[in-house]
Amino acid sequence: MATPAKHWQREGHSTVNSWIVADGAQKVIDFMTEVLKAHTLYRMLSDDKQTVMHASLKIGDTVVMIQDGNKETSAFPTWLYVYVEDVDKTYELAVSKGLESVREPKDECYGDRMAGVKDSAGNTWWIATHKFNPVCPDKKCDE
Repeated sequence: MATPAKHWQREGHSTVNSWIVADGAQKVIDFMTEVLKAHTLYRMLSDDKQTVMHASLKIGDTVVMIQDGNKETSAFPTWLYVYVEDVDKTYELAVSKGLESVREPKDECYGDRMAGVKDSAGNTWWIATHKFNPVCPDKKCDE
């Protein structure tokens, strides 16, 4: 059940939200929508409809805000870690949509099966499906 927004918080947004500044934000939005099943909460375009001034997209229970870079706010790559229902299928879909493979799906000792892809703006999306809880969560993976 969603917690209602406070009077000082935008409806539908988390208390903490990721914010991506990208050159070619619309391509990143397309990836988020087509592969990660994000839905748009809000989108504002420039007058010429070519620049994303601001958009908020919800992936699961998290909001990711995005905009195109400009002279006041330079684009820069970021990393995001996203849980998905099936990491293998999501990875294959992302690669089929033209995203660069950073790492194929692999089981990790901490219980996640994880893969990585890089979008057209250089952002790295670590996608994972949690598979199990570690038997000894206080030990390092290589012990």
